[in-house]
Amino acid sequence: MKPRCGGTSVSSPRRSSRPSVTDERLLAQYSDQSLRRVWRAERFSTYMTQMLHPHPSDDFENGVQMADYASHRIGVEARALARNYVNLSSV
Repeated sequence: MKPRCGGTSVSSPRRSSRPSVTDERLLAQYSDQSLRRVWRAERFSTYMTQMLHPHPSDDFENGVQMADYASHRIGVEARALARNYVNLSSV
């Protein structure tokens, strides 16, 4: 049953089975956009792993790691890290 409005029936817009030109462009761009998002997530994951897991035999890397960790505990860096962690960097 179709809803009625002022004595006339209201129906939803008809969708064609063929995608519009805009849909085709978006579909063509999807792979590139997805790959950028996936590689950004991979980079962030690698960075977090390197920052949070100590190197068993490299004191220099452990020092760099502690400096990175300390810089991400306050201010702009902390907010950027949090936004990346919850994937809000693209918003």
